[in-house]
Amino acid sequence: MDLGLASWLCVLTPIFASGVIFTLGATGLARRKLVEAIAVAAAGLGAAMAAYLSASAMRLEEPATSSASLVSPIFGVAELFNFQLFIDGLSATMALFVAVVSFAIVVYSLGYMAEDESYIRYYGLVMLFIGSMLGLVLAGHLVLLYLFWESVGLCSCLLIAHWYEKPEAAAAGVKAFVVTRFGDFALLTAIALLYLEIGHLDYFSVAEGMSGLPLSILNVVLLLALGGAVGKSAQVPLHVWLPDAMEGPTSVSALIHAATMVKAGVYLVARMESLAVGYGGVSVASISQFLSAVLLIGSVTAFLAATMALVAFDLKRVLAYSTISQLGYMFAGLGLALYVGVGHALWSALYHLTSHAVFKALLFMAAGAVIHSVGTRDMREMGGLSSKMPITFAGFLLGSLALAGVPPLNGFFSKDAIVGLAIEALHENLLPGLLLVSSAALTAFYILRALYLTFLAPPKPSAEHAHEAPTTMSVPIMTLAALTLASPVLFGVVFPEGGLKAAFHIDLVHAGISLAVVGLGASLAIAAYWLRYPALVAASDSAPLRAIRRVLEQGYYFDQLYVEVLVPLFRGLIQEVLAGLDMGIDALVNLAGLGAMRTANLLKRAHTGKLTHFFAASILGLLLLLVASILGG
Repeated sequence: MDLGLASWLCVLTPIFASGVIFTLGATGLARRKLVEAIAVAAAGLGAAMAAYLSASAMRLEEPATSSASLVSPIFGVAELFNFQLFIDGLSATMALFVAVVSFAIVVYSLGYMAEDESYIRYYGLVMLFIGSMLGLVLAGHLVLLYLFWESVGLCSCLLIAHWYEKPEAAAAGVKAFVVTRFGDFALLTAIALLYLEIGHLDYFSVAEGMSGLPLSILNVVLLLALGGAVGKSAQVPLHVWLPDAMEGPTSVSALIHAATMVKAGVYLVARMESLAVGYGGVSVASISQFLSAVLLIGSVTAFLAATMALVAFDLKRVLAYSTISQLGYMFAGLGLALYVGVGHALWSALYHLTSHAVFKALLFMAAGAVIHSVGTRDMREMGGLSSKMPITFAGFLLGSLALAGVPPLNGFFSKDAIVGLAIEALHENLLPGLLLVSSAALTAFYILRALYLTFLAPPKPSAEHAHEAPTTMSVPIMTLAALTLASPVLFGVVFPEGGLKAAFHIDLVHAGISLAVVGLGASLAIAAYWLRYPALVAASDSAPLRAIRRVLEQGYYFDQLYVEVLVPLFRGLIQEVLAGLDMGIDALVNLAGLGAMRTANLLKRAHTGKLTHFFAASILGLLLLLVASILGG
């Protein structure tokens, strides 16, 4: 099959399925089984095309492109609407894991959303969501990337607010939309600036143009693009929308966290790095400001989000904080290009991104099965579920160990790749390494805490009638659990220096440090929750720790800062600006009226009402026209 055709089919099949589903709903022809069949078939075909692209990309010596322009060049704007797809190792690998994980989530939705009456809206938006994310990672033109970028954002907000009858869900959807606007505006500004400086927005032209840009402008463009990535990938300080996004269906949460939305920001940073350095030949030192910002934001976010997960009792919220933290690892990995080179940085970040996609989808699916069974997200009302939901427990256990970084699961190899690079860079930048290593210990603590409270703690009344998930939910859980075990081998095929190759060539010192900090976090969790050591229990109730707990429970007061300080400040500023504009407009209107009145008064004097005056003026006008025509030729 032609590579260009396969790439367009990969993107357009889910989008076309979305249109069909909404059309069936509008005409009254939709039936649940038909809609579900269309969704599964479209997601499956998209995954098959993505697998073909990934296999083909391994044989490519140069990136492949496929273009389709919807505007004739005679209009002068064809450059802005040249819809080009771009296939290289980065885009094909992203497309593969987006499509495969999305397919598993669509199958999972058959059971999780079986009783939902708004299935047309749900599956229509999910298909558009998947197609938009595939379009985003395969786009070869920044305008096309931005169109899919906005489509992904819109779909996520609508799906977060799927149960809009609940005020919390509606508010969460609006919050996600508003917060990500700041980042999206920054990205749009970066694209506009590139167009003004380079004149083209296809990837090859952008890469070539970047090498000739003044360093100040290049770093401004990259930092603006980073602003877009920070909003989409919920990095500090624009992370506040993601924990609230848990109000949506858990299948949507799995889709957002594992395969779409939040991974878009990581991809954008990786793509900008590859265009500037990999294809454009820009030196790493030339974009040091950009890389330093990426590294700092990622490492700080990884640590802060991990601390917030320590005190959360909402199971999905714990997983949300873990996603923010793990995305921070990916950003940090990309930022470490400043010290270890772009090749190693891109590989480590992409390796962890794909690994995280598998085990995070597994964790959310298992969490969804639990919530579907017990009817609550509060871990304090669970417990004792390991015997009642053995398949779900096994899946959550494997996902937890992968997240914690326990070998031989995929999370160990991928996280260790980033931590190892941070340790290598310790002599040049101490802070990121310390934050990432500390976050690894915190990760092991909070995920084992969640595992204990959900499955191993003494059972609570709400969990008495818990039962195993239906087949449509348990089969995807088992499949992803198997992938969590097998993916290190598969990654050895996908990545030129990943998977088992990374395992066999792993630095023993780095691995030892990683395992030591994971062991520390796990030991503290076991001592505090399984064994209930009196000293730890007493310490947790001490005044200093209670004060720290309040800060963590409030998420370091970011929401309060925005709602109580920044929003009133900007509202007042905007009101002042609008008042000034209003006064200016009034002044212009009044000036125009005054000018019209004075002009009328002047003209009025010329109208005496005498016929001889009108006749004389007419003769004078005709004479002037005659003279003008003679002089003109």
